[in-house]
Amino acid sequence: MTVDDNIATEGDDDLTGTGGADVIHGLSGDDIIDGFSGNDMLFGQGGNDILFGSGGDDELDGGSGADILSGGSGADTLIGGLGNDDLSGGANDDVLQGGVGFDTLTGDTGTDILFGGNGNDILDGGNGNDTLFGGNQSDDLFGGLGDDILDGGQGSDFLLGEDGNDILFGGQSGDHLDGGTGDDVLFGGLGNDTLLGGSGNDILYGGLAGTVAGVGDHLDGGQGNDILVLRRSDDGTGGTGLDEFHIQASASDPLVDTSGNERLAEIMDFNGAEDTLTIDYDPLDYPVAPTVSVSITGTDANIFVGLEWIAVVHNAPGLTTADITVAPNYDLDQG
Repeated sequence: MTVDDNIATEGDDDLTGTGGADVIHGLSGDDIIDGFSGNDMLFGQGGNDILFGSGGDDELDGGSGADILSGGSGADTLIGGLGNDDLSGGANDDVLQGGVGFDTLTGDTGTDILFGGNGNDILDGGNGNDTLFGGNQSDDLFGGLGDDILDGGQGSDFLLGEDGNDILFGGQSGDHLDGGTGDDVLFGGLGNDTLLGGSGNDILYGGLAGTVAGVGDHLDGGQGNDILVLRRSDDGTGGTGLDEFHIQASASDPLVDTSGNERLAEIMDFNGAEDTLTIDYDPLDYPVAPTVSVSITGTDANIFVGLEWIAVVHNAPGLTTADITVAPNYDLDQG
């Protein structure tokens, strides 16, 4: 049925807009609404609805129920509302908002912005330089093609940058971040996170330190010339390439956990012929550059800042203070 503006119906309806700017309300029932061409506003309201924006710059609101929203061509805004919804932006630059429920959001082509909202959501940017926000609970975020920004938000999230030079923020809780291909920047944030740079020249920040010895962030640069920034309880593997390891020394990080165990940063694969090691200290804690010393236990090199044991470099029996740079860093809460 072809409808004019502001037609409200009850029951399970199949509605198609005109060539103009239509406003169509599905009301209750499982409705199929196609805005046709024009800049349309489609409201599914109650029921499990299917909304097609088709041509034009459209606004689609699923309302309550498990809805399917497709923007089509044009710069569209899609709002899932209540229920487990499936949103697809289509061509052009779209904004997708999942709302409450376990939603699936796909940006497709264009520079898209995706908000997962409440629920365990799946967000896929598709082609283009997209921005993805997971929101509350545990979400899966996929950047797709392009240079994307992924923010997991709350919950234990999975973030995959895929192709392009991406920026990934784990947010709160223990997250899994994988940059994929390209030169990526990964921030673990709060929680015990896993950061994988993938291929490319990547920068990995573990984030705030874990409070239990040996239970912090795991950083793996993968292929390429990577920069790994570790705090106490983190461990880092540079992978192949010429890698830079930074260990942050801050008085705000407790030396031991509640069981009395030393909280140490660990470097797993330091190669003195290829890699560099820097101790970053907070000038507010150390008005004068601290003294760094090294002691060898078996094949491991133990690093001390003053009297504080802060790190161990495994399989590096030849490491000396000549291999270590000491540098001030005012921003030791990065990540």
